[in-house]
Amino acid sequence: MYKETFRVDPDNENYSVTRRSRFGSKKKTSKKSKKRKTYTLDEMAEREKAARRGDEKRSKRAEKKRRKEAAKTSKWVQKRKARRIRNFRIFAVVLIIFCILFALGYFLFRTEEVEIEGNEIYSDEMISAQIFNDDYSWNGLYVYLREKFVKRDDVPFIDEVEVTLEGRKKLHIEVYEKPMIGCIRTTSGEYAYFDKEGIVCEISKETVDGIPKIKGISVTETKLYKKLETDDETVFRTILNLVNLLDKYDISSKEVSFASDGEMTVKFGDIKVLLGTEDNLPDKIMRLSLILPELEDESGTLHLEDFSLDNTDIVFKKE
Repeated sequence: MYKETFRVDPDNENYSVTRRSRFGSKKKTSKKSKKRKTYTLDEMAEREKAARRGDEKRSKRAEKKRRKEAAKTSKWVQKRKARRIRNFRIFAVVLIIFCILFALGYFLFRTEEVEIEGNEIYSDEMISAQIFNDDYSWNGLYVYLREKFVKRDDVPFIDEVEVTLEGRKKLHIEVYEKPMIGCIRTTSGEYAYFDKEGIVCEISKETVDGIPKIKGISVTETKLYKKLETDDETVFRTILNLVNLLDKYDISSKEVSFASDGEMTVKFGDIKVLLGTEDNLPDKIMRLSLILPELEDESGTLHLEDFSLDNTDIVFKKE
């Protein structure tokens, strides 16, 4: 480890460099010679001027850079301010347009006429009570938008209600009822309403006029939108065939009974129709659709057990 020390003789242009060890001993390492340079007063003045000019240039470059950065920042601030003003103007225009449209819709779409179609289970008054059920329902545009975008609570036996505007003062309401063709009483006391495929589409304690009640068969499992499961699938398929035929010929029955021997009975008010087994069932129902209008004010029993295309004898016993 060495420590260098410099000794300079002002009267001598030569100086020596010595290196001192950590133990204090000196060792001469090198010799250098350097010529001393002297300047006149004019030269010193020129050097000072050059130094000042350099400082001024550096100061100007720094100031130019600072102004450039300031201009860039100012330009960004101006753009941001302009963007805010533009966004505010757009928002103000949209708000004004919305207020104008709201005022027009509020005052111009006052409902004066309502047309209801497709409802058989519920009366027009009951459908109107379901639709016009709040303080703003007098406005047709409000009702239309509410029914289009707001999900309403399920109404028994109703699949969908479609509301359309027909002018500023008229509403058209189309009711789509669930396609029920029969119902069976469950063990819980409710009625399971099913469609032509035997799928349960409604479970309710209420009864619906025109939907036949099925008797003579027991239900084992009832789930909404699932196929009705009974203790005898063969019998249930026969009943499905019968109620589908009744629906096809637009025959509204009150009750369908199925006996243990396979005999079927259908009730229409005060008239009881004995259909017998499922043999020739389509022909029997077709013939029944022609006979029922003639027995509208009668009461009794109509025998169709042995009816066929070969045997057209029909007996009606009055009561």
